[in-house]
Amino acid sequence: EARWVMTKDVRTVHPETPALEAALILRSHTIGCVPVIDDARLIGMLTDSDFVEYAIQSLSDPGA
Repeated sequence: EARWVMTKDVRTVHPETPALEAALILRSHTIGCVPVIDDARLIGMLTDSDFVEYAIQSLSDPGA
């Protein structure tokens, strides 16, 4: 059963959570993703890969 292996103390963020704050949550809790919730409803997952992609795009854009 999934309940035996699932995380019970889930860290979450909201769509308005600053990206830096979300990144710090991932790092400080050594987790690879965090659910994004709005009105107690799951609307997405923010992953460490999302931050890698963001860094690649930011570093590749000479106007950034």
